[in-house]
Amino acid sequence: MNAHARNCVIEPRTCRSTSLLAAALCITLSAPVSLRAQQHPVTVPELRLDATSARIPRLELSGGAVIPVGIYVRLALSAGAGVTRQSGLIRPAGRADAIARFELDPLKQHTRGAWIGGGLSLLGRDGPHVRAYLALVAGVELHQRAGWVPSIEAGLGGGARVSVGVHRAMQLWR
Repeated sequence: MNAHARNCVIEPRTCRSTSLLAAALCITLSAPVSLRAQQHPVTVPELRLDATSARIPRLELSGGAVIPVGIYVRLALSAGAGVTRQSGLIRPAGRADAIARFELDPLKQHTRGAWIGGGLSLLGRDGPHVRAYLALVAGVELHQRAGWVPSIEAGLGGGARVSVGVHRAMQLWR
């Protein structure tokens, strides 16, 4: 055999390794998405209705996004508008929230999920009257319906607050 022919011979061990690698690649590519180990959750939209009971009561409708930061943490950013009642008059009001939620069941092992969280609430009314408040919240996600997850939240931030909301369901995580 000449030198060129000797270099082109594939050893059985290399052929077996290549076959196993090709088989593993085919199985991985044909596996359903839900079986893949490295899932990256995406940002999902959220709609909320917030009622705040304080010296000046408020009601706001807001929209925003829930951004996964890790397995257990979600960052909920929202902004909205509504009304406030002061001295018997109804006036426009606005709200912006940045709340970090710690999920107690992030991998959907139970039908309902709960979270606790904290962050910052900006409450505005009548032009430049904006105040920042520390917000502390606790919430519960209810059973998913048609790809949407309803939730109820209570907490403190510019007064006692209660929220009902709905956000798009994430495939594997809450």
